[in-house]
Amino acid sequence: MKEEHERLLWTVDEVAKQLHVSNKTVSRIIRKGELPFIKIGRNIRVQKTDVFNYLEHQKSYNLECVESVLFSEGENTCDSINVTAFTTLPTNKQVENRLDALLKPKANR
Repeated sequence: MKEEHERLLWTVDEVAKQLHVSNKTVSRIIRKGELPFIKIGRNIRVQKTDVFNYLEHQKSYNLECVESVLFSEGENTCDSINVTAFTTLPTNKQVENRLDALLKPKANR
């Protein structure tokens, strides 16, 4: 019998454990159509490759948000991204510029 890491299909519980999130979070991602699934009878299964593709898409999205936050002016939908998403630390000047941009009063709100 194949080892668990070699299996092609994972249950919602197994996906949640791999991603370190709750089953409810995985179910929500599936319901939103962001993670494809296979229904076998009443059981939901997710292909391991689909989980990896979802993660790659999320990584790309997060990196785009980081870049847009660093180089844009004004409020952006990605403004709430966590600073830990940076792969390298910003310079002091970049941090100062970003803080100035966030603290600057917005016109036409």
